[in-house]
Amino acid sequence: MGLSSRIFIVNDDESVRRLPMARYERLFREDLNECMPRYAGKRIKYAHIVVELENRNPVKVIMSQFSYLTFDVDGKIDQASMEKEARLGIEMVAPVLLDSQPENVVDARHRFAKKQFSDRYLWQPSPAVIDAIREAIFGRNRSYPKI
Repeated sequence: MGLSSRIFIVNDDESVRRLPMARYERLFREDLNECMPRYAGKRIKYAHIVVELENRNPVKVIMSQFSYLTFDVDGKIDQASMEKEARLGIEMVAPVLLDSQPENVVDARHRFAKKQFSDRYLWQPSPAVIDAIREAIFGRNRSYPKI
């Protein structure tokens, strides 16, 4: 048994297109030779799905995340957008309470950051998108595990 990540770009018409993991990683590593001119200057939806494998075949979805990728004018990952997302992600961590903090004060900044992160960087897939991803992972004739 093992795990495998699958990346799918979700088009405006809710069709999905698999993005090879190696290409996805090159985009994030800022490989000078890797870009996606088709998405230059756009913010697109994508799905990151982690599946469990048995005999190299996907059998179960372990994790799914539905996020956005922002591309710059050259079709590369927009690094400024990624930094903003990462900063907000750090703000989602609950603070360590110090003994000197008053008991009647609740530090809820991390809760607000979680809500803001969800609103800005995550999206909910439609049933059509989920079905398209399931079919891409498991094929048409297999019973579909939950995503």
